[in-house]
Amino acid sequence: MNADTLFEMAEKEIKEIQPWMASRFHICRWEGKFRCLPESHTTRPHDIFGTYSRKDLFQGLSPKQLGELRKVLADYWEENKI
Repeated sequence: MNADTLFEMAEKEIKEIQPWMASRFHICRWEGKFRCLPESHTTRPHDIFGTYSRKDLFQGLSPKQLGELRKVLADYWEENKI
């Protein structure tokens, strides 16, 4: 696995969310997987890589948001070598 793979996993998760689930979502590592889940899915501490509104996710993240997400995931991969 590499940083590009992490970004692709995050993109796939974003595409699979359902609009009725929540108004805000975050990209996180939850139970060993990279997910896009409602912000309030747990109160337990876990790694979060970006938080986005439902509107942003369904209209598509801006190039700036995508770049920031890619950098955060690349940094995480570099630090953890998962």
